Amino acid sequence: MKGKSLSYFILFLSCFYQCQAIGDVEITIYYSTLSPQVAEFFNVQVRKLYNNLAPYFSLELVPNGMCDLTISLYPPSFGLECPRGKEELRVSEVHSCAVNLYSEKVSLEFVLCSMGSDPSNNEDFKKCAESVGMSWKELKTCFEDVYGILYQGVSYLKTKGNNPFITSDPTVFFNGYFNRTLQYDAITNLQGLVCEFLNNEPDACKE
Repeated sequence: MKGKSLSYFILFLSCFYQCQAIGDVEITIYYSTLSPQVAEFFNVQVRKLYNNLAPYFSLELVPNGMCDLTISLYPPSFGLECPRGKEELRVSEVHSCAVNLYSEKVSLEFVLCSMGSDPSNNEDFKKCAESVGMSWKELKTCFEDVYGILYQGVSYLKTKGNNPFITSDPTVFFNGYFNRTLQYDAITNLQGLVCEFLNNEPDACKE
């Protein structure tokens, strides 16, 4: 318990000069797109947080930067290989295009929708896109073109550039800060942890 209290203190201290007002909690989620554990996290924890505290945080999504970069010299080329194969790379490119082409709110709503649908089915992606106000044509053009792999490459660089290296899936950062003790709390009670940042001021934190 003492270790957790110290971790919370460090976390809040790291946020002190950044969190000038309520609504300044910055969350970054690094995640795989076909992991059942990740799908449950989004469908339960992230959805609950979004429904109850949407005005009080900002969220950056980094889809599947845990894929490995592959480089070939002859002929010159590069690509990405994901733990769950080509299908995971395709879905990750869809998410990356959504995150890069649309606003935080719209892209999050799309990801939440797609996490509850069949990722192998473009029809489901289309329905999710149209339900949140995305242009399916624009999104499809992106992930079927070179932009999909380029955006996914950016996710790879963001993920691999962290110190310590990201090993958990999903991994949650608060205000650019990662703490292994708080990782469990984020996965099991994301809203409760955000409420700690907000001094339990929003009504949703008091229920």
